[in-house]
Parts: sequence; C-alpha cells; structure tokens
Amino acid sequence: MEGMSLNLDYIRKAFPHCCRVYRIVNEDEFSDGEEQVIYCGLCRDEGNSAMRTYQQGGVMKSDHAIYIPVFLKGVSNDCYIDIVNDCVELERLQISSCQPVQYGNRVGTTIMYNEPKN
Repeated sequence: MEGMSLNLDYIRKAFPHCCRVYRIVNEDEFSDGEEQVIYCGLCRDEGNSAMRTYQQGGVMKSDHAIYIPVFLKGVSNDCYIDIVNDCVELERLQISSCQPVQYGNRVGTTIMYNEPKN
C-alpha cells in the first residue's frame, strides 16, 4: 500500500514467536510419513491467562493458547504445532482445538495445544 510503512518493531513485539502448523500424512508402521505444512509464520503466545485446565481420567491437564494473525482452514486435533522464539523451541505439540477469532478489525486463529510435561 502506497504511503504506508511497515513498523517492524511493532510486529516483533506483537508477534515475537514463529509457528509452524502441520499434519503428518501417509504415516504407517514402515514410514514416518511426510509433513504437510498448513501455516508457517508469525504468532503470539496468549500467556497463562488463556490457559484452559481440565481433568481427564483423574489427571489435571492444561492447554495453552497461541494466536495466529490469519484465518487458518484445515486445522484439527490430528495436527501439530512447532513454536520458536529467542529463548525456546517447542516441537511437535499436539493441537487440541482451533477456532477463528476477531480482535476489533483483525481476524485470526486461536490454537489450543497441549504441552507434554517432563
């Protein structure tokens, strides 16, 4: 757009993480399958305030939220997410749910994922 400049400092602060959403296809007992990438780009961790806790089989579990600034189609609980920032790299986190969201005039996607404990 003419006359508009991209404020990279704002973008880095608003979306300090890089995410990759994908699913594994053609996986069987003889092959690890192939990654089918759905999204690769900027995202923002919604922090502990967006955490969802629940009990499953007598065990307390929690899902974490991440916001992606575009509307994603085709994401389901058989998909995975990798999250990278300056400090940490989390790989192959199981997606538990995905929903479109709107913040003012911005549309995006919130993905809930489960982080396995050590």
